[in-house]
Amino acid sequence: MQGKIIAKSDKRALSVSMLLMFAVFLLILPVEPALSNSEVTIFSEDFEGVFPTDNGWTIGDLTANNGEDYWGATDYKAHDGSKSGWCAQIGTQLVPNTIFTEDFEGGFGNGINGWSVGDDEPSGTTAYWNDVNSAFGGEGTHSGSWKAYCAGTGYGG
Repeated sequence: MQGKIIAKSDKRALSVSMLLMFAVFLLILPVEPALSNSEVTIFSEDFEGVFPTDNGWTIGDLTANNGEDYWGATDYKAHDGSKSGWCAQIGTQLVPNTIFTEDFEGGFGNGINGWSVGDDEPSGTTAYWNDVNSAFGGEGTHSGSWKAYCAGTGYGG
């Protein structure tokens, strides 16, 4: 059997083909997934500037039967910068809708009112929740004379 001589142009073509195959191989390798406890920002909006025009939002009220209500920017509880979004910042809500009420009368955290109070904080610090008298903190209550209060994390109770 005789050896075959490969021309210089064939060597180049073979080299280019091998490089392309290697590049394709690298592209189809599986990518290592992100760690399960890493944080990923899904959506972020700072509501700065003239809202909604500077931010690309379209706002409106699809059911204006009870007055127009729609999203607007406010300086209340800004996450970053000086503004945040508020779902009924603009408009007049003529019919109030109570979503949730609880007067915390008769005990809290002992299951009497259907509450189960605990701490799911995985960092080892504990959050202290309790029911407190309406005079506590000087804020009053919605109704009744008791309210729920969280002293924050790391509080021993």
